[in-house]
Amino acid sequence: MNALPKRSIESQSFTTRLAAWLAIAVIVVSAVAVATLYHVVSQAATKDIERRVDEVLAYLVGTLEMPLWEVDYDGVRAIGAAVSNDEAIVRLIVRDESGAVVYAKEKTSEDALTERSARIFHTQGNQQHVAGDVSVSLTHKAYQAGSWQLMQSSVTILVLILSSVVIVAVVSIRASLKRLLKSLDGIAARFAAETYDISDNTLPYLEFQSFGRALVQMARKIEGQIETIRVTEGKYRNIFENAIEGIFQSTVEGRFLSANPALARILRYDSVHDLVTRVGDIANDTYVDHEQRGELLSLLLDRGGVAGYEVRFRCKDGHAIWGSLSARMVRDETGRPLYIEGFLADVTERKRGQEEIRKLNQELEQRVADRTAQLESAYKELEAFAYSVSHDLRAPLRHIDGFLGLLKEKIASTLDAESDHYMVTISDAAKRMALLIDDLLSFSRMGRSEMTRTNVDLDALVREVIRDFKPETEGRAVDWHVEALPVVDGDRAMLRVVLVNLISNALKFTHQRAQTEIAIGCLPELATEAVVFVRDNGAGFDMRYVDKLFGVFQRLHGVEEFEGTGIGLANVRRVINRHGGRTWAEGKVDGGATFYFSLPQARHAESAEHGICEGNIA
Repeated sequence: MNALPKRSIESQSFTTRLAAWLAIAVIVVSAVAVATLYHVVSQAATKDIERRVDEVLAYLVGTLEMPLWEVDYDGVRAIGAAVSNDEAIVRLIVRDESGAVVYAKEKTSEDALTERSARIFHTQGNQQHVAGDVSVSLTHKAYQAGSWQLMQSSVTILVLILSSVVIVAVVSIRASLKRLLKSLDGIAARFAAETYDISDNTLPYLEFQSFGRALVQMARKIEGQIETIRVTEGKYRNIFENAIEGIFQSTVEGRFLSANPALARILRYDSVHDLVTRVGDIANDTYVDHEQRGELLSLLLDRGGVAGYEVRFRCKDGHAIWGSLSARMVRDETGRPLYIEGFLADVTERKRGQEEIRKLNQELEQRVADRTAQLESAYKELEAFAYSVSHDLRAPLRHIDGFLGLLKEKIASTLDAESDHYMVTISDAAKRMALLIDDLLSFSRMGRSEMTRTNVDLDALVREVIRDFKPETEGRAVDWHVEALPVVDGDRAMLRVVLVNLISNALKFTHQRAQTEIAIGCLPELATEAVVFVRDNGAGFDMRYVDKLFGVFQRLHGVEEFEGTGIGLANVRRVINRHGGRTWAEGKVDGGATFYFSLPQARHAESAEHGICEGNIA
């Protein structure tokens, strides 16, 4: 409903307002004109005064030259007295060449003054001699009085002209608008009567013809929109009647205002009339749990609407169904709730299918859990077997190595080169077997040992491991580059195994001068973790085989070229995985290798003492 116009606006006259605005315009224009005129007259008066004083000064310089040069002071005084009779001249001073005052006349004046002074020269031949000087001051009073009279008369004429223009304009505009307003009043009356044919209501005056054409176009658009509304209403009614989803409007208290046939069909009522008349309380008559109606109402009042709200409904025959409800609260312009409108879809079959899927998932999860437990048990048995076998193999190997040493001492002098080679081969094989057993035991321990998580200072741990390698690097050129590393959350003993394996590999696979870098980098997807890398300049590897690096007994180089069992990197991955991190590597044949591992950073403030991850990993 459109708001009625205020009485204060209805009582206002258009011509009165127009006259008021014209009067304001006249006042503004008059003020601007007066200010401009005053400025122009003042400028003219100032220039006139300056021109006048320059003329008087030029006259005095010309007439006083000879009297001052010939020292005719009586003549100087006579000229000065004659010039001083001018009312505009309030000060006149004449001095001789020594600066002594010959004539002085000064009148009292509080007005603004314009002053000029000049030296007086006497010319003899080609030479000029100073004869004296003169200064004169003129008052602005007479010129200001004339300017003021001129401005008063000009302002009076200007006001009379503009007032006449306003009166004539108001009278002519009022007479001209009378016919126009009558035509507009007729058009407004037709619009109010919902008659939009205004072809015979032609607006007067050429300037308003475009406005008249716009009114005609607007009338045609209104008629077209009314027709569109009729068609849309028919389509909506067709959709409303034939929709497969239930459509409804209900009061906030819980009574149906309207519903479509689909809603009656979903709730198993004979007709819409049967549904609307029989259901007096939606909560108690249609909800299996009537408290859900209160929950839904609270959501609508708080949020304004809900979508996909699932409710169990009780049908007319007592049968229960699942419904998906989408609704909104309709309010008036003050925000007061008016009614609820929404859609209801029968999702009983879908809920039944979801329940079957849920049961299947539970069965599958139980089967996976059982299989996982079986694998875990088998894995533990395998670890125990490996630990037991490795431990049992250690004793005979110690005997082989020990008796081989004793045998070599006894028959060393009788051995030829070939026999000595055999002895060395047997000793090397025993050592490799012992190393393999140690690695197997370490690999087994890493899987069985309990983790003790603490804040581990990686920087201190790396430097400790490097010190432990000092005997092995004695006499070998090694360039260590270790950046400040963070404090991480982990098991210190296990992390030491990781660093020992990675640093050992960096030294082992580098024949020339070793350059080993240990630092921290960043990856965007691991923003909350520390990414540590160990880089060397050694033999490297072919990236085609990078997936084999961290496998058990996997080697990319022959035993005759580089010693090892192929378990060290598998141990590294196992430890890092237990810490919740991950491992990966990059390398190039004869171009060195870089091994990365990620660890969760300690949450304590002390981790900041060792720096934070600032740069991305290249």
